[in-house]
Amino acid sequence: MDVVRDDSGERLYRHRPGPGHRHYLICRRCGHSLAVDSAEVETWAARTAGRSGFADVHHRVELHGTCPACLTGRADEEPRPGGR
Repeated sequence: MDVVRDDSGERLYRHRPGPGHRHYLICRRCGHSLAVDSAEVETWAARTAGRSGFADVHHRVELHGTCPACLTGRADEEPRPGGR
């Protein structure tokens, strides 16, 4: 299970289909979330932790924006998994 916070600080839980964690794009308007490829984030996090000397480093990355459906005003018309 992945945990993210919305703009008000409320915790939102998302089912994670496999091991490891994911990073998301989250719509500020409707709450729709989209898992994104995180290879670059993982590489950056490992490199940063290694350079700092820190161990057992964990991270969380969330990108917030407006989804295409909300931009075009069709958010109420399109049911999307992971959204409200």
